Amino acid sequence: MSNIIRNTSGTKRAVPKVLEQRTVIESKKQRILPTRTTTIDEKKSQLLEMMIRLEDMYHTIRTKLSEEEANVHRNLEQVQKQKELEWQEITKQTYREAEEQGYASGYEAGMQQVHFEMSSQKQEMEAVVKGAYDKKEELVQSAEPFLLSLSTSIAKKIMLKEMEQNPETMLSMVKETLKKVQDRGEVVFQVSAEDYQHMVPMVDELEKQLDVNASLKLVPMSDLEVGSGLVHTPSGSYDISINSQLSEIKKQLLSMFEESKPHEH
Repeated sequence: MSNIIRNTSGTKRAVPKVLEQRTVIESKKQRILPTRTTTIDEKKSQLLEMMIRLEDMYHTIRTKLSEEEANVHRNLEQVQKQKELEWQEITKQTYREAEEQGYASGYEAGMQQVHFEMSSQKQEMEAVVKGAYDKKEELVQSAEPFLLSLSTSIAKKIMLKEMEQNPETMLSMVKETLKKVQDRGEVVFQVSAEDYQHMVPMVDELEKQLDVNASLKLVPMSDLEVGSGLVHTPSGSYDISINSQLSEIKKQLLSMFEESKPHEH
């Protein structure tokens, strides 16, 4: 889910303010690497479970909307039957009056009036039904953005909480990114000031993912959020921030919602 950012314009980009640069010189033998690591597969499993819960929530909302639609139809049918009875009575009354008066023209005019009013009533009922369908579709469309926003917000809180309780979570994310780097020479890994202290003991472990002729430089940045990171290489940059991860999750959720929509005929 990493996004590769390349500068192809040839123009220089402003370098964010660096709070501190430290060269890690501790002996690899003296460092105690974390024994508990949350793997990428475990994180994917957690996110998949969350997506399943969100999908259940989405289908629950659609079920409630369908129930409301059925209620609207039942009410409309009752109203329509009542109106039909009323117009049948009007028709009979008009027929009797025309017959009593003995005026054929009056009877014909009365019947035309009845048919006209019944046609108007039918058009009115059709407009009410169409309005109910439009309202239902409007509710469905308004619910989907809400669910997407809710799901990504929940996912971000879960990931930040996990990183706070288990700093090694970010280690797995960075490892997966560094495995893609084929460059030699210096690779710069920028992290937030808050994450910097957790990543320092992991530099040697991360450097093992690079080419034997490559080195890793860890740099704290003041303008990066917790859980964010940028890997700069001679050939390009990699964004491993939570936001980039959630952006991919949001695309998957949107695709899932689109597939679950009933196809129009």
